Amino acid sequence: MSSTSPVRARCVSLHHNSIPHLPTAARRLAADCLGSSLAAVSGKRLLDITLILIGLPVILPLAAFVTLWIKLVSQGPAIFRQTRIGRDGRCFMLYKFRTMRPDSECTSHLRHFRNLVENNRPMVKLDLIRDPRLIPGGCLLRASGIDELPQLLNILRGEMSLVGPRPCLPEEYRYFTGIQRVRFQALPGLTGVWQVQGRNLATFDEMNAMDAGYVRHACVPLDLKIICQTPRAVCSQLHMACIRHRAAIHRPEPANAASNSGTLNETGTQSPGWPVSGEADGPGTRRGPGTKHSAALENHRRISDDVTLGRGVTIHAFVNLYGCVIGEGTRIGAFVEIQKGARIGAFCKISSHSFICEGVTIEDGVFIGHGVVFTNDRHPRALNPDGSPQGPGDWPLLPTRVRHGASIGSGSTILGGVTVGRNAMIGAGSMVTHDVPDGATVAGHAARPIATPAAISE
Repeated sequence: MSSTSPVRARCVSLHHNSIPHLPTAARRLAADCLGSSLAAVSGKRLLDITLILIGLPVILPLAAFVTLWIKLVSQGPAIFRQTRIGRDGRCFMLYKFRTMRPDSECTSHLRHFRNLVENNRPMVKLDLIRDPRLIPGGCLLRASGIDELPQLLNILRGEMSLVGPRPCLPEEYRYFTGIQRVRFQALPGLTGVWQVQGRNLATFDEMNAMDAGYVRHACVPLDLKIICQTPRAVCSQLHMACIRHRAAIHRPEPANAASNSGTLNETGTQSPGWPVSGEADGPGTRRGPGTKHSAALENHRRISDDVTLGRGVTIHAFVNLYGCVIGEGTRIGAFVEIQKGARIGAFCKISSHSFICEGVTIEDGVFIGHGVVFTNDRHPRALNPDGSPQGPGDWPLLPTRVRHGASIGSGSTILGGVTVGRNAMIGAGSMVTHDVPDGATVAGHAARPIATPAAISE
């Protein structure tokens, strides 16, 4: 791409206009970030180069194999180049292994990104299963992050770092406003806080808050901690990709899409092979990922028009859903209520008679037993001290989070403000009043540890 291209000219304009338009607080924070990071720049650069040199014996053969594979299964170059926004709003050319066909369109990504930002929804990546744009093996390359290996060239050229905020497209830059543009005071990175802590669950604002916190506290020990946590995040991505792949293989394609009771995609046309339980009332009652659900009351299911359902969500009768986000492949039993603001990840199981209130975030692969109750606060009650009935404004909303792979037994109660760790287990009938560590097993009323593994560093 020529340096005088329209995209390059637009990027130069962005660079000159970004910092002056920051509000005073943002400029002050940016100055603090720059002042605190200058001392760490040399150490960060040394860390990047050292780790790349150490990894070269593995990186070079892997890169050669991926290049050969792409050339064998697809026509066109093995390396994909794309303009991105880097430090201080400057443009640079980012390199990736090409995972899509050369003639693939890119408008769907921008439409998806705009929808997530404008509706403050979790930054879930587009579903790539059965995407005709992907080359054979492209899904694996993307889920494992191997397609990002050529960005090591960007790191060696000083355009990126191993750790930092992900670089955005020029078309996405305008969505970063005010203090959010502080993220552009650091070099973009291959991995970062958002990738290892909040990917697919954090909203656009939450992602920027994570990136701003990293920029302000960037140092070599923090980079090392994030790098050490990255393999676990990659394994989680691979695990979910394998689950989606198996689900796609075992989900039969209908012979006639018009007779299929599947979901609707974001264009309003039917997406075959993604059934919703009990949907026999015709199209228009279930929508696909990134779209709003039509208000409907059929088969004793009440689902409001502000509910977002992922692909393959199974919903049984007698449910009440409003204002929530439910990830793909999740199964919801009968007599379940999920309130506004709740977020349910992908491939979860929510058993019958459970209640999930506002402020609850449930990550991917979580099992919720029958009759589990999440409360808004730590002391739920019906009346105020003066005897008047409590309303929505009478209690503080304490966010509750259930981490990836956790299991909550039937009849348990989870108080507001509690975090249930990854792969933790809660015995049936427990009252959980305090945080549960990763991998721990707790039970009782109040719940106490039965088995607690060694602490896992976050």
